[in-house]
Amino acid sequence: MPSHIRQQGAVLMVSLILLLVMTLLGIAAIDLSQLQSQMARNSLLSQYLHQIAYSEIQAQVKALADPDYLDSVTTSTTTLEKLQYQGLSKDGVGLILTDALSATHNANDGYTQSGAIAFIGNTAPPSGYSLGSYIGKNYEIYIVAESTRTQSTSKQTQGLSRIAPLL
Repeated sequence: MPSHIRQQGAVLMVSLILLLVMTLLGIAAIDLSQLQSQMARNSLLSQYLHQIAYSEIQAQVKALADPDYLDSVTTSTTTLEKLQYQGLSKDGVGLILTDALSATHNANDGYTQSGAIAFIGNTAPPSGYSLGSYIGKNYEIYIVAESTRTQSTSKQTQGLSRIAPLL
């Protein structure tokens, strides 16, 4: 019996097996690329939320240069507790910030911000300031930026000292 008759269909079987292997490799590559795409998106979102929270902190630092705003935080009757705003390192009085009250608020951006500005207490002024004329005031700014589409958040805290005249 000639050899080509015994081998009929062998090429077809080998081709089908190779096609199956190539299909499985292609599906695995697609799954891997989707996972990498999701990881890149999550990393980008995390960095973006960090920048949003940091921008709000910088805006609040700038706002605290206004003596009236500084007084509104210092003389606030709202008590902020560490348990209420996890991220504040000390209890104090201050202002609670909502998304609408945040300085960098944009209703159309898909992100919300909340947090607090806490007056922590008074300290001696730094060198160069008279002890009898000035006092140091310590604040802590805590901001949470959250994505409304995902459950991603970024929590940022920054301490701040201001020098104020003694009254």
